[in-house]
Amino acid sequence: MFKFDEEKTLKMFTDDLAVRGEVEKIVDSIWAKGFKNIFFVGIGGTIAVEWQVESILKSMSTLNYYVENAAEFTTQGNKHFSKDSLVVVESASGDTKEVVAAVKFAQEKGAKVLGLIEKAGTPLAELVDYLVLSESGPHAAHGRLQAHVQQQGVPAVR
Repeated sequence: MFKFDEEKTLKMFTDDLAVRGEVEKIVDSIWAKGFKNIFFVGIGGTIAVEWQVESILKSMSTLNYYVENAAEFTTQGNKHFSKDSLVVVESASGDTKEVVAAVKFAQEKGAKVLGLIEKAGTPLAELVDYLVLSESGPHAAHGRLQAHVQQQGVPAVR
């Protein structure tokens, strides 16, 4: 692979495993409280990762989910979005203005927000209702989150 960084990749997976228990507790808590649908909201590189999740969920789930560009989410809305929705955001910087605005928009409507954030003390880390910090970037925790959500019943069995 071109410019493959084995050390960085191993650290990412090690960090992913380190947050496994935390992610599972958060997902279990969210699942127990219930939600109507999931909105994966991002911009740039994070929305690209969310499109991968969408691709997997299409074949494995009957859950209602949506992938939204953060700027469009706050300006155009989505008729399926409500206080009963769960919003999932990811951020390496923790301060992407469109994502910060989307989190505030979601919370103003009463929805809960799960954030996969790389940096503590950032606006997004402070705003989200459920926080998973991952030093190797938000995408490290994303795989663990996706796997555990599927185990909790996102596949068609529920």
